[in-house]
Amino acid sequence: MKTTSIGKWLTTIVVACIAAACGNYIDPSDPNNTVPDPAGTVSLRMRNGNNSTELFVEGSFYIYIDAAKNFTNSYANSYLSDFVDMGIMKGLGNVTTLPLSGWAPSVAVTPGHGYIVRTADRQSYLRIYVVDSTAGNQFTTEFNVKYQYPFIPRGF
Repeated sequence: MKTTSIGKWLTTIVVACIAAACGNYIDPSDPNNTVPDPAGTVSLRMRNGNNSTELFVEGSFYIYIDAAKNFTNSYANSYLSDFVDMGIMKGLGNVTTLPLSGWAPSVAVTPGHGYIVRTADRQSYLRIYVVDSTAGNQFTTEFNVKYQYPFIPRGF
């Protein structure tokens, strides 16, 4: 009789632990879930136009925001990169997977969107999240961005 009571008690504890563990899982690829920024996240205020701010990473990425408010390459002839807009995200931690299509040499900078950038040889990846923007003068806009490099896409 005591063995059966102990067995039921242990079974109840195990089931409760499994249920609790499953309930705490947050899928980072779901853009509706808020995920903490990953380790190594860098925050940067970037300005567009003639006084643009360049995002330079270890000789692999030279990115700036042009006058038309697009992410583009600053040295297009030397270091080619492709960009893809992953759409609306809650933060940098939601940018997780590598898309098969949608890559372009420049993309519009949109607050609340996540992006993935790759080098021409497809050996290095960087992820970007645009937090918000602030109008400067009639020619410039400042964008608060977060990025992480190196970024290894999920399933890569």
